[in-house]
Amino acid sequence: MKIGMRVLVAMMVVFLVFTVAAAEDAGQVIPNLVGKWVGAYKVFSPRGVVESTNVLTVTEQDGPYFRGNHFWTVIKGPKGLITQHGKVVSSEKEPIIGVIDFDGKTVRIVEKDDTGRFDGRLAGPNRMELVHTEAGAEAFVYRAVFTKQGH
Repeated sequence: MKIGMRVLVAMMVVFLVFTVAAAEDAGQVIPNLVGKWVGAYKVFSPRGVVESTNVLTVTEQDGPYFRGNHFWTVIKGPKGLITQHGKVVSSEKEPIIGVIDFDGKTVRIVEKDDTGRFDGRLAGPNRMELVHTEAGAEAFVYRAVFTKQGH
């Protein structure tokens, strides 16, 4: 009887270990980012500062991976401050792809055909805090809080 009880206890321990491991492997819940995210911010560049509005539209998501578009418009500040590919611009629509990191909160986004990059975090189900950087001759930086619209 003692051997039978030991076998039963050992089997229960193995079952619990595998149950916990399976729950961890099932992974965390990935937040749904599909939708329209809006934010306002100040762009800081070597040439000056402008105020702008920003919309990230996430159109498709596959687990932690997503894609969409980044729309922005300068609303206040000196003309000619923002350049893209050598041309002065005051608004732009840029395709993006992104990923939610392993912690379920860190977000990384890159712009297609551009050096633009967002790094930040999900600060709630409808709030993203992102820092945007552009490198090179057309460098600028900003940070913005994005709120999901129509959730």
